[in-house]
Amino acid sequence: MYNGAATLDWSAPTTNADGSFLNDLAGYRVYQSLTSRAQSTEGLAMTDVGLARTLTVTNLAHNTRYFFSVTAYDINNNESTYSAEVSKLVIVSTLQLLRRFV
Repeated sequence: MYNGAATLDWSAPTTNADGSFLNDLAGYRVYQSLTSRAQSTEGLAMTDVGLARTLTVTNLAHNTRYFFSVTAYDINNNESTYSAEVSKLVIVSTLQLLRRFV
């Protein structure tokens, strides 16, 4: 089996939803699913990455589309709305397939 990976990165927010200065950011949560949030929020897997602004997700199955979004949370665990959603279709390269039969 040949698994893929997706590297995500994002910019830090500078203001709260009400426009006030953001001074109590505690971290980020990355959400992953096999379906778009536009279709369903069920089955979301969450990874808390603390204050890191990048995450590499590994062991993604071949020929499968994954959807990702990020939220920020503050020291009181108030969570922002989801970021714009991005997706990745994991495809095994021809070289990987050839190595399987050699």
